[in-house]
Amino acid sequence: MGNSVTADQTVLTTIVSVDPLHFVFQGSEALLLKYQRQGTGAQNGTAIKVKLSDESDYTHTGALDFVDNALDAGAGTIRARAIIANPGGFLKPGMFGSARLEASKPYPALLVPDTAVMADAARQIVFVVDKSNTVTARPVQTGPLRGNLRVIRSGLTRDDRVVIDGTQRARPGVKVTPQPGKITEAPAPAAAPPSDQPAGTALPAGNR
Repeated sequence: MGNSVTADQTVLTTIVSVDPLHFVFQGSEALLLKYQRQGTGAQNGTAIKVKLSDESDYTHTGALDFVDNALDAGAGTIRARAIIANPGGFLKPGMFGSARLEASKPYPALLVPDTAVMADAARQIVFVVDKSNTVTARPVQTGPLRGNLRVIRSGLTRDDRVVIDGTQRARPGVKVTPQPGKITEAPAPAAAPPSDQPAGTALPAGNR
């Protein structure tokens, strides 16, 4: 007695690889264009970090090993795949997660409260206080937001005195009596990932 088996049709067992795993995900066309224009993030070997649905940080690391050569015209997305080390076997095929691709190489930057950065026509500025205690507007190039702090790629030095409180009352050319302030980092509020953030599913290595 037993189960009926038909040659070349009945699946007796499925063998999967759990270390490493393939993480397959889709990214938006806008995200692909951004990475391609920067010359990063859309080529094999690009560093990637993954977090699971119940995790707050991207702790699982790997590298991109496949990017499709065409977009899904209906969804406006492109399919990609990364290989993720899984030595402890914690990750399981079929798990869902979000991915973060390396968009640039590490670079020195300063952090200021996001509320200290203001729009001035087509540029972004911060108010700084010079040696004569006069407020001046300083154009800056901003980067991503980290919690409540904004990355400043260029335009400031570590010795600049930035107005972090009372920015709505500050005016260029006005003399002030500066008071020491303290910049503290607050965690970003929990939120759903943005629509252009790659999200995908873990698959056994070898599946595509």
